Amino acid sequence: MTATRGRVDLQPERLAPINMNHYATKKSVAESMLDVALLMANASQMKAMLEQGPGFKYYIAVLVLIGVSLLLQILAGALFVVMGLPQPTITVHRICSCAPTVPHEKHILYNSLYLCIKGILSFCSVRNV
Repeated sequence: MTATRGRVDLQPERLAPINMNHYATKKSVAESMLDVALLMANASQMKAMLEQGPGFKYYIAVLVLIGVSLLLQILAGALFVVMGLPQPTITVHRICSCAPTVPHEKHILYNSLYLCIKGILSFCSVRNV
């Protein structure tokens, strides 16, 4: 910080623009680590419920929710791997250069499925708490 005539400069130099690819990579790694943590927490909850036995009032309901959560996590992980596979290139004949290219339809479908699974998974995880 430098002071000029009683003013404090909070940004003494311009920061370099954000590298979006680096940001996306860090975000993906952090999200994957959270997914692994959630998977381990659900497995731990399942083990605790099985050790406690059917004497618990909501035993079946909690086991079903944890089972659905684990199944959806595995499905989301598999779908994430499929989405990461190289996509075939699409040749689009455009009339003008300003028209956007059409993204691959399967990739849009996989992305939509992944988001739906993550939404349902969030609901199941909140219900387990």
